[in-house]
Amino acid sequence: MSEEITASTIFDVPSMRVAYRWHQRSKKRQRLMKGLLPIIAVFGAYQLLRGSGEDRIAGGVMLGMAIFTFVVFFFERIIIDRSIRSSPAHGSSVQFLCTDEKLSIQSPGIDSSLAWAQVMETKSSPDGTLIYLQRLMFYWLPKTAFASAADY
Repeated sequence: MSEEITASTIFDVPSMRVAYRWHQRSKKRQRLMKGLLPIIAVFGAYQLLRGSGEDRIAGGVMLGMAIFTFVVFFFERIIIDRSIRSSPAHGSSVQFLCTDEKLSIQSPGIDSSLAWAQVMETKSSPDGTLIYLQRLMFYWLPKTAFASAADY
């Protein structure tokens, strides 16, 4: 006999910010890139100011790429928040039903089931669990959605 565990949460910006923060922590390459941005910017500015000919062009390109990437990282949170707020599901309740065979998700306008074999990966965190269907697409099950710690 399979055990059924239910969880219920609200699809909103604060909950999804927590999920996205945990999703970002798992992307080591992006974290490395954020750390290298200041070095690339300084080297590009140095080449632009001190170089000659093609070195100045390369320095300008490096500086421009570093500034553009910084702007994208800076505005990423704003873009994510806006996309969550513009979703038809924003503010609605989402119910999860977990069994040994599948995960079912219900929300206004959404009734979905997927076999655990379709799940690419799961990542647990102190705040909840990310369930990945693809590399960049995930469902978020916050710990607070469960009735008890035993269910989680």
